[in-house]
Amino acid sequence: MQAINKVASGAALFIATGLAPPGFAQTATPLDDQRLDQLPQEDVRKDPLESDATTSDPVSIRAAADQGSTIRHIQFVGTEVPLIVARAAEDFVGQAASIENLRALTAAMSQAYGKSDIALFTVVIPDQDFSDGTVKIAVAEGYIESVVLTGEVEGRDLDLVRSYAEKLRQEQPLTRPKLERYLSLIRDLPGIDVKPKMQVGSRRGAVRLILELDYLRPTVSVSYNNRSTQLIEAGQVEANAKAYNLFRDGDQTQITGASSTNFKDLLYVSLSHSTPITSEGTRVRASVGHLETQPSGTLVKGTADTASLLITHPVIRSYRTNLNAAFGLDAVDSDSSAFGSVVATEKVRALRAALTGSKKSPERLISGRLTVSQGLNIFNATAAASQSDLKFRKANGLVALSQQVITDVIARVRLSGQWTEDPVPVTERFTVGGETLGRAFENGLISSDRGLGSSLELAFRPLSGDFGPSEIYGFVDYATGDVLARGRFTGASFDMASAGGGVRIGYSDKGMIGLEAARVIDKPYSSYSKKWRISVNWKLSLRP
Repeated sequence: MQAINKVASGAALFIATGLAPPGFAQTATPLDDQRLDQLPQEDVRKDPLESDATTSDPVSIRAAADQGSTIRHIQFVGTEVPLIVARAAEDFVGQAASIENLRALTAAMSQAYGKSDIALFTVVIPDQDFSDGTVKIAVAEGYIESVVLTGEVEGRDLDLVRSYAEKLRQEQPLTRPKLERYLSLIRDLPGIDVKPKMQVGSRRGAVRLILELDYLRPTVSVSYNNRSTQLIEAGQVEANAKAYNLFRDGDQTQITGASSTNFKDLLYVSLSHSTPITSEGTRVRASVGHLETQPSGTLVKGTADTASLLITHPVIRSYRTNLNAAFGLDAVDSDSSAFGSVVATEKVRALRAALTGSKKSPERLISGRLTVSQGLNIFNATAAASQSDLKFRKANGLVALSQQVITDVIARVRLSGQWTEDPVPVTERFTVGGETLGRAFENGLISSDRGLGSSLELAFRPLSGDFGPSEIYGFVDYATGDVLARGRFTGASFDMASAGGGVRIGYSDKGMIGLEAARVIDKPYSSYSKKWRISVNWKLSLRP
């Protein structure tokens, strides 16, 4: 006789991917970073994908198996098992009841449970007589009997963490979607590093969830990019500071400052604060920004101010699939301010809604966003007569695919576009020229009412460890767009393309240096004379 005990958890706690591409918002000024239709694609948290956490030794053998018996029937005791688990067990009917086969049987059931919606489970083959060909398997689908918070918890407001944890404790048996959602929401809290693990509970199928919390200190990042626009010729430096939990757990406050290298052509500062408003991951963020520009070689000084309010909610939150909904209201007041290659004076207000999603596996990451915007003629909205429609409607979309082709080689494909039937204000246009689309051109060289852009990048990552993010890459991109008729202007179309390559040297998440050479393949207009662009950028992240 023998006993084999297999206890497994569907909670995946430690395995992560490394396919996330750089953000790919195409912006002409720092103001765009506050708008829902221009926000960089958020990095998908490096959530675990497969289970490697167990609550006890996976296999224990306490007696000899019955080598002379054949498995003719399998009986599940304790609970009904999912169909996928039952089918995995049926594959062993007709095989000998040897210790190797019984061990393989529990392993197959464990693997099948890992593909089901049950998060925690216990599979036990107790001592029994196999002479009649029946194998009895005791199955318990598990639950969390208690949650213990450890680490940096003294004097902390842990109401939100406890609220998420309580939702895990309430469900019996615990399903995988619920486990992944609320563990992920806990890990998503800004400024908190969470290390979860599980321990065997006091009852059969019960486990204790241990959450070790580490509160992060404020972070500061400094970056430089020599890229420029046709109007702002100097490169740009930027500093960004984030503080966490200033008022309560889950808060994030961010201050950003940017300037042209001569501290004259461009100056920008913004302040934003976000906070959770429900125990389901819903957050609200308010932000304000101020921009000053003076195009190189001119006396034209311009200003722009922006304010925005954004609400986000995770509709689906899991380790592999995510879907977020967002609603935003924003306003821009500009007075002779330089946006890319255009100087504009206008007051624009817009209401926006967006869906952002991602799906990932160890070899692939697909992400995208769809945003619809409605211009509002409120709060003294103005634009140049006959030049744009203050009540514009438009849709923006972007899709990105990162695929591991072979070991250390990643292919990245990006598509982005904007569609409208209205002549939109300058700050609402689809811009081409920048770090992600039209790399051989100045930032925001061309802006159009509607347009479409695509890029393909092939990257080779030869290093591992802290220098794992480093890569050598080549790329090609293409964009086309239409400027709609307005006033006496009858409209125009353009297309442009570039190709090149470069190197990014990254050290963990602490720093990155980039060098890129890009060549113009297709000029947007005949008089455009530049052929090559050499781009240099670096970023350093610090934690005081």
